[in-house]
Amino acid sequence: TRTLVRWAYLAQQFRNAPQPLEHALRRALTQRAEPETAAAIHGIVQRCFGGEATHAD
Repeated sequence: TRTLVRWAYLAQQFRNAPQPLEHALRRALTQRAEPETAAAIHGIVQRCFGGEATHAD
């Protein structure tokens, strides 16, 4: 999907950030989501990529 491609692109762009996957995920998808939805998405990503990839607020 476009969002997945955007997430990958942004992760590459933010590769020098402390948590590039988290930052890119917020910019690509969860920034506009409801807080509960964003937390669920970040939880899924954390389970798939591990605790180093993303931390839900």
